[in-house]
Amino acid sequence: MEFVVSDGTEDAHRSILSPGGWDLKRFEKNGIFGYQHNVHDSTDPDFILGAATAYMEGDKLIGVATFEDETTNPLAEKIYKKVKAGTLKAVSVGFIPKKSHREGDVLVYDEMELIEFSIVNIPSNPNAVKRGFSENRKKFNHILNYL
Repeated sequence: MEFVVSDGTEDAHRSILSPGGWDLKRFEKNGIFGYQHNVHDSTDPDFILGAATAYMEGDKLIGVATFEDETTNPLAEKIYKKVKAGTLKAVSVGFIPKKSHREGDVLVYDEMELIEFSIVNIPSNPNAVKRGFSENRKKFNHILNYL
């Protein structure tokens, strides 16, 4: 599944992650995605839902997630089903800030190192959602309006 992991939108933390500032080298060596960022503090390996890759597409950081199967990780299968159903659709980035500056009361991160991204209940960046979700919602609303 593909997600818009980040873009240049001001988030709920009053910060902006500059699209051109992503360093993906570490992530490329150990690309993982988790649930609710529990990959940082938990020793439970099931919070790592699977392997991931990331790449830039214009001003968007795109994450591609491959969920572990149910035998390996029942939690990953459960989260996969919720994402597929549209119950969960948002993601959030885990990163190490490298360089930043302030623009008024907004903290702008100019350089960041991606270490993981996670499926989350509520994202800080409102655009960090499963790819196709907003487009599908627009199509669905158009069909409903037509009926």
